Amino acid sequence: MNINKVFPSTYLKASDLNGGEINAVIDSCTEHEIGEEKKPMPVLGFRDNSLLVLNKTNWNTLLGSFGGEDTDEWNGRNVTLFVAQVSFQGKVVDGIRIKVPQASEQKALMQAETIDLDTEVPF
Repeated sequence: MNINKVFPSTYLKASDLNGGEINAVIDSCTEHEIGEEKKPMPVLGFRDNSLLVLNKTNWNTLLGSFGGEDTDEWNGRNVTLFVAQVSFQGKVVDGIRIKVPQASEQKALMQAETIDLDTEVPF
């Protein structure tokens, strides 16, 4: 029996990435109440409807790359999610980290999203 099927999570976890990387487009950044103590935390929403609870490290990565007084300025931006060994409650565990593609990679990813595959290409 797969524990992730028995206890599905609303939010992405490191095991969801299967040790690889995922390119994602930010759709929103909202506040959710997380955990039993209902602690308010920022959560990134992606265009594929997946959600990632932001920790301080990932928040600072986004802030350093995209800046902005308002997280709405992050919408439409491309990021890459990857698995890294992190320290959590005194233990080393797999966690999700965010990296931001370079400007040229950002442009290529954004153009790839706008390609209409139903359009006939004249040759």
